[in-house]
Amino acid sequence: VEYIQSSGAQWIKTGKGFGGNDEFIIDIAFTNTTGSLYFGCYANSSFKLYPVSRIGARIGYSTGTKQYYSVDSLVVNQKYSFHTFAKSGASYQIVDGVTKPTQTETFSTNTRELFLFGENDSTQSTPYALGSARLYRYAHKQNGVLVLDLVPCYRKADNVAGMYDLVTHAFYTNAGSGSFVVGPNV
Repeated sequence: VEYIQSSGAQWIKTGKGFGGNDEFIIDIAFTNTTGSLYFGCYANSSFKLYPVSRIGARIGYSTGTKQYYSVDSLVVNQKYSFHTFAKSGASYQIVDGVTKPTQTETFSTNTRELFLFGENDSTQSTPYALGSARLYRYAHKQNGVLVLDLVPCYRKADNVAGMYDLVTHAFYTNAGSGSFVVGPNV
């Protein structure tokens, strides 16, 4: 299928943390500008990793303690392609082929699991900042090695929507409530 869409109650556990020299490719469309939506994890006040995040109509990413904005006024339902490089002292993001400035904040490695459609917050029992978006692709490299390459699909046996990993051939389903909306077949 072309995408899966969360209404704000669905989210996915990736099983992967931050390795210290990571790249993320995320093709996504945000379906509103209400509240916030984070993909990633929050370990403590000195470390958070969001390969992509939306706060109101602004889109960007977070590494270490800071939030960096790459898009100041998102277009609702427009598909964006984010390529985020998260490395201590040299993090940056490419948005739709345009490279944004490098950030020089230093931070340490954290293995806290990254979530899709929400934030794995060490202070919460459930994901924080869940939100509505369409996810077209999510890829994660650690030290140049592709560890996840997730594409949207549904399991034909029971019509359950999720993300299929082209690397491990695993199927990642909703860890929240309700069901993902499925885009058109491709």
